[in-house]
Amino acid sequence: MTNKLSISITLVMVIIISLFLLASKVYFNTKEITAASESCYENGGNPSVESTFLTLGYSFKCYSEK
Repeated sequence: MTNKLSISITLVMVIIISLFLLASKVYFNTKEITAASESCYENGGNPSVESTFLTLGYSFKCYSEK
């Protein structure tokens, strides 16, 4: 009984930590994209963002007419 309980607790902790890390990645990606977009607009550009779902990554380009 104790072995099953410790395995269950470990599994729950791994899931909670994984969800926390995933949420952190999404949050900081959003903050980076927002900051980069605002900077692009301030410089007279037009931002283009492409997000990837599986890797939680993104690609950012600022198109400017200068």
